[in-house]
Amino acid sequence: MTTKQGKNKRNPSQNYKAKWAAVGVIATAIFSAISAITASYFGYLQVTTPAKYQATQMAERNSNPNITIHAYEVDVHTQYPFDDTKVLIEKGDDVEIIVQGEDPVWDCGRGPVSPYGYLEKYPDHISPSANACELIGYIGGLDRYIRVGFYKRFIANETGNLFLGINDAKDKFEDNTGKLTVSILVRK
Repeated sequence: MTTKQGKNKRNPSQNYKAKWAAVGVIATAIFSAISAITASYFGYLQVTTPAKYQATQMAERNSNPNITIHAYEVDVHTQYPFDDTKVLIEKGDDVEIIVQGEDPVWDCGRGPVSPYGYLEKYPDHISPSANACELIGYIGGLDRYIRVGFYKRFIANETGNLFLGINDAKDKFEDNTGKLTVSILVRK
């Protein structure tokens, strides 16, 4: 449609589509920025190298010379019973568990999945409150499971070895494959 001034006037439905397309672009940019900030702040999906451990250890030792930091790297398999990391955790230790790799996946019989698992929970799984196929663990006894996913930092409530594994039904471990490489930092 042409106005008397000779300019094209847009159809109202085209204006509507253009506005919502712009909103979509802006929303995507905001979501990406928030995700990047969150990942950076919480350490999700970041590869941690020995050099980063050393830098972390040095910074923490400089701020508190009484801290002793122990760093371990273990492979966690998808079989049951869980892998004993042979890392002794004592009550009150500050523990940090970090999954390594750019795109770490394992398989609990349904195809490759990240350490967060599937956003589904099942009462027959080892930890019914955790996602199916999520990386979980426990210290010492089997009574309290810790949801790990890609990353977990916590103060230990008990003493014992740290065990890590995949959250699956006990009778369905035979079709699981793969492993995750996990770094463990223990601050005493």
